[in-house]
Amino acid sequence: MSSDRFTYQISWSDRENAYVGSCLEFPSQSCLGRTPVEALMAMQDWLSSAAVGRGHQVISSKREAAVFTRSVPRYHLDDLIAQCDLSAKMPADMQAWDIVKPMGQELI
Repeated sequence: MSSDRFTYQISWSDRENAYVGSCLEFPSQSCLGRTPVEALMAMQDWLSSAAVGRGHQVISSKREAAVFTRSVPRYHLDDLIAQCDLSAKMPADMQAWDIVKPMGQELI
């Protein structure tokens, strides 16, 4: 995803004696610049180099590095069943399981 799809904030930091660029979607990460434009560009460069996009979440972040994980999609059984071909023949290896006689206390 392009770095122009995020919400940025630029502010002055007396402590850092620099402009601080931050991204609202990734509040634990920030970049410094001598000018507001430089801070914004540094933040955009960081997002681009990290290949961050929709569906990613920060799971750990430090001043110089961050670890991202892709969110696991949530599925609904109805949606998964709708993708299935219910008229398809059962694979041979699955058919073998259907003809096996119960060996113990299986519930059928």
